[in-house]
Amino acid sequence: MTASPDALSLGLADMGPDPERTRTVVLHNSGDRAVTVRLSVEEAEGSTGEAELSTRRLRIPAGREASVELTVAPESGAVDAETSGVVVGTVSGGSARGSVRIPYATYVRPLQIQASPSLATGETQVFVHAPMAPEAAPTVRATAPSGAEYTAALTAVGTSPGWYRGTVPLDEPGTYRLDATATVTGRTLTGSGGVQSEGADQAGAWEQVGLSGAARVLATSPTTPGTGLAMTATGVHPFVTTDHGVTWERVRSMPVADGWGIPVADPATPGGFYVALNGRSGRVTLDPSYQGRIVHTPDAGATWTVLPFPDVAIRELVAHGDALAAITDDGLYLSQDAGQRWRRVAPAWDDLVYGAAFAGNDLLIATYDGIFRIADVLTGGSEVTQPYVTTEYSNRPQGVVADGTTAVTVRGDGVSLTSADGGATWTEGPDTDQSYVTVITLTDGVVYASGLSSYSTSADGGATWETHPLPVHGPLATDVDHWPGTPADHFAGSVVMTMENAGYYATEDGEEWTRTGVSGSDVSAVQAGTDADGEPVLRAVDFEGLHVRSAADVVPDAQDWGSIGHEGWTGYELTEVTQSPRGDRDVWAIGTNAIGGGRIVTGSAGTTDADLTRVGPAAGFTPTALALSPYEPASGSDTVVVAYASIVDSGLMVSHDGFETWTSYAHGIQIDQIVVDPSDERRLWLASPSGLYRSDDLGETITRLTNAQTGSVWVDPEDADHVVVGERPGIRVSTDGGESFTAAEVPNASAGVRALVSVEVPDGPAAGLDLLVAGAARWQPFGLAANGAGVFVSADGGATWASASAGLSAMSVRSLAVSPDGAWLYAGADQGGVHRTSVGALVPADLLPAATTTRIKAPATVRPLEPFLVKVTVSADDADGAPSGRVTVTVGREGDRHPYERTVRLRNGRADVLVPPLVRPGDYTITAAYEGSEEFAGSEATAEIEVSRR
Repeated sequence: MTASPDALSLGLADMGPDPERTRTVVLHNSGDRAVTVRLSVEEAEGSTGEAELSTRRLRIPAGREASVELTVAPESGAVDAETSGVVVGTVSGGSARGSVRIPYATYVRPLQIQASPSLATGETQVFVHAPMAPEAAPTVRATAPSGAEYTAALTAVGTSPGWYRGTVPLDEPGTYRLDATATVTGRTLTGSGGVQSEGADQAGAWEQVGLSGAARVLATSPTTPGTGLAMTATGVHPFVTTDHGVTWERVRSMPVADGWGIPVADPATPGGFYVALNGRSGRVTLDPSYQGRIVHTPDAGATWTVLPFPDVAIRELVAHGDALAAITDDGLYLSQDAGQRWRRVAPAWDDLVYGAAFAGNDLLIATYDGIFRIADVLTGGSEVTQPYVTTEYSNRPQGVVADGTTAVTVRGDGVSLTSADGGATWTEGPDTDQSYVTVITLTDGVVYASGLSSYSTSADGGATWETHPLPVHGPLATDVDHWPGTPADHFAGSVVMTMENAGYYATEDGEEWTRTGVSGSDVSAVQAGTDADGEPVLRAVDFEGLHVRSAADVVPDAQDWGSIGHEGWTGYELTEVTQSPRGDRDVWAIGTNAIGGGRIVTGSAGTTDADLTRVGPAAGFTPTALALSPYEPASGSDTVVVAYASIVDSGLMVSHDGFETWTSYAHGIQIDQIVVDPSDERRLWLASPSGLYRSDDLGETITRLTNAQTGSVWVDPEDADHVVVGERPGIRVSTDGGESFTAAEVPNASAGVRALVSVEVPDGPAAGLDLLVAGAARWQPFGLAANGAGVFVSADGGATWASASAGLSAMSVRSLAVSPDGAWLYAGADQGGVHRTSVGALVPADLLPAATTTRIKAPATVRPLEPFLVKVTVSADDADGAPSGRVTVTVGREGDRHPYERTVRLRNGRADVLVPPLVRPGDYTITAAYEGSEEFAGSEATAEIEVSRR
């Protein structure tokens, strides 16, 4: 018995309205007797969709053939899949025995679609990738929250085969659905995604509460005193201050998803700034959707405009009046109309650019090869000369500054060079006493050359230098600025020095410094627990280590949590922290040292970063997740589970004795979160980039439950079958212990969910409501950058979610923690430190009882012993129907121990209460208190009544 063909390849699956495809298999009986063939389909493991045969039985005479049709209906979805298996023909009759097997397969390859930024204002870029060359460019239909549709035209991305891009305008706040369609070899391929447009009303009352310290570069407005724009070491979201650095506000939405920026004050626009954005940092691609852009804000970050600038990486950006110079590897781009039109000057440099400055009408560019000069650039000059040439590191310029035609640079050996003719010629000057200069700036007529442990200043154009100690030992100075128009009695001072990853330090006299750093650190985890005295504290871990603060002091007005001594240092990073729920409530954390080696550290409930003790393996691993069991082990010590990765293997380490000893289980997967089952002490839930796993024997063996990238998992403490997983992207819910999952409705289709917690609303109109809260962090789907999507909240066990990010300025949320009293929710964010919100503020408006107004109608005056009628009306403006329930009417004077009180039920929102006679003359207060119901919130009204004999 033979089959033709001996395998069925149905190629790409059609994802259009008619996905079924049918193929014919011919079976040939070469024997001398008739046979019967019983046919069946064996689906391959992981196959999706359905496959059906036209018949289950064939009778084939000797030497003859018969055919059977296989119809395949693939199941389309958002991820790659296949409908595959084997058609099995079991032969019987005559002398033939055995079977014939015909493998079949069709492949679901949806279009990959991603918006960048995925949280945007005004417009976004949409990228679509096709698995094979389409017959024409794909189309994208964007559906607004109102139902309005827009079709975006896409063009091929020349440097990336298979990719197409286009622009989608965002005219409404809320979630836009994106649907892509393309035709490949006659088959329809589809893909879906979404983008969240800023501006929609949402729950939450987030406020930033720490951690001050992030810093890289600052630009101060010369025309608006006290206004500055700061950029941190990574990220495209600036921080803005309007009060000389006392307070800062992070810009929540920018025109690109990720990268790094160079800020420059716009000298022609009060409160205006330019920012050059770059999608790469060295060899690391942060956002592949662009190479370089220049954006402008005329109003200190409130609104932004993308300038018409070529898509090239920008090495340096300097402004001079309306002139703007962008130095790139592709040459100089000069604009003299605030960035609207650009003139290119071809480059003569091919090495690293280290700084640039206007020297009058000339432009100077410092590189590792020396200093290049474009004379009269503001009046059309384009000739590039190199008046200063370097030959070795010791004489490389470390930057360049200029004041009029006077220019200064400092070489690698610390010796200064000066020019009095706009950089045309250079003269060797005195030594700055800096062996390695990290930055050269010109601030208020003073040249600053900052080194490793001190900085030098020159107030005479580099002729003489004076050396001073840096504000703090360890971090490097990366910028020096001043606050124009600083009040004489301002505590911060007029000169501001940027210490990388430590903060902004301000001074009036160069001797006493005040830190005014922005809260822009990457907080990997937050943990709300207690100290050694049982008092509530908040713990946060970041690049510096463990920060601990009394919960009472975690407030917006005190974002500087103090120093733990590691500002700007490497080797102290912690990535996760937790506290034992048992016994002495020890604190545990994991992190890495300066060379990437793993650290497991622990301490008592009152521990600080300095008190942490290292335990467990000494080297050769990187910890990726941490969990403590709430169950009492036989040893009396905590059961601690740490996920690890190494060059050899990856898996779990489990210890029952404080990591004096441990058992390793190699599973070959990266694990990003560990959750101990609340109902089974030996069950672990493991979130991994390769899916969700479960272990029923405390990590020894694991079972894979899903195959989608998983960042977080939550298990219902009241129902172990109720499991919610945060994925990249999306959220899914199981009600059968992980056997099957259903996709949830989320407001941002690109959300990569990294954190899940549950909380009960403690007070207010929604008191007692159970909420699930999710935090969505930035990630890179298909290699593109997706913003963090902030915080989502669900009141139905995770089936549907609503945005709850009002007030949240840093939208990449990596960790969530509930305060011990259940009143506050804390969030640790990328480039945004720590935020908090009251739990009650997280309830979406459509879940809150409708607001009501209570009114009282009663006489203003009555006589003693005269009964009177109080009419109460309760109304709701934004709800159907009249409020129902009970209202309590109280009548009494101040100090009355036994006022009159009566509770009655509302009828159609009204109630009448006949108050018995009041004996004593005087002023009385009538109070009507509506207690509220599930549909209507409570409210109260008062009225005054006088009891008078006249």
